[in-house]
Amino acid sequence: MIKKNYTLKEIANLAEVSRGTVDRVIHNRGKVSTEARRKVEQVLDDIDYQPNLIAQSLKSHKNYVIGVLIPNDQEGEYWQQCAHGVRKAEVELRQFGISLLYFRYTSTRNDFEKQLSKAINKGLDAILMVPIYTDSLTHLYDRLEDLQIPIALLNTELTDRKHKIFLGQANTKSGRLAGQLMDYLVKDMDQGTLLVMHLGIKSGHSLHLEEKENGFKAYFAEKYENPKIEVVSSSDDTAITNLPIDLSEVSGIFVTTSKIHLLSNLLKQYPKIKTIGYDLIPKNIENLIKGKIDILLNQKPEAQAYRGITALSDHLLYNKDIPNRKLFPVDIVVSENVDEFI
Repeated sequence: MIKKNYTLKEIANLAEVSRGTVDRVIHNRGKVSTEARRKVEQVLDDIDYQPNLIAQSLKSHKNYVIGVLIPNDQEGEYWQQCAHGVRKAEVELRQFGISLLYFRYTSTRNDFEKQLSKAINKGLDAILMVPIYTDSLTHLYDRLEDLQIPIALLNTELTDRKHKIFLGQANTKSGRLAGQLMDYLVKDMDQGTLLVMHLGIKSGHSLHLEEKENGFKAYFAEKYENPKIEVVSSSDDTAITNLPIDLSEVSGIFVTTSKIHLLSNLLKQYPKIKTIGYDLIPKNIENLIKGKIDILLNQKPEAQAYRGITALSDHLLYNKDIPNRKLFPVDIVVSENVDEFI
């Protein structure tokens, strides 16, 4: 479908304000009442308005460098999708003087610390990053904050830190959603234990995994007395072959990362276990279609990363205000509707 290009007059009519008011909001100049600004910004968001970047960029010859601090492709296909969104934005924005400098890392503390230190010392204009080890590397996060540059965060929102925008899901609510869906699947909570699995990285290093776990637990704690929930956390993908729990006693497994497909062979022995995981990566889709995974929650990593880079670019190029949070709704995907998402 070809996207409609709206004129200032059409936007003004939709927002029920003057054309001049729309112009002042879009270009962030002059006085505009709070209510008028709210109405215009709501219309701009509804129509997914994008400014004429080519025309505006002719007015400025300054180049900007945005640092990209995200896990490398070997950390999983989720991060490959995230990187694809970054590269898509990079191609579109290159002509406007935006360039990207990559600081890809593995999930080890030493490598993340090394890449974060490099990024801090590069004199960047903005940073898109996935923060981990936030407790043990506070000195580096302090230095990052001292740079006073716009920062876009993916996956984990650091509420005690200054940043420009967080893009992702409300992780605690996402965990609660998984709990409600698991409740539907298992039906009888007295039939076994529920297992929360953090696969691919230890949850203590990633706040967003802890938030999902806490949301999941909170749902059942509010509905049932003494629900049986165990937690397994491992950065080693092979650790699933030596689980510290008897799976014959497990009725449902909630995997907080995109690596639920790693359980496919193991679950052949326990077909009655209900499973919920995250993200539409090829191996997960394959197992969903085969019935080895019951539900996938799609977090849209490509869209998150793309929106993060474009939001930072709009701010740098045109001083465009960007929200502190951009929450993406979680898609509930099952075998019957997966075709709509791929």
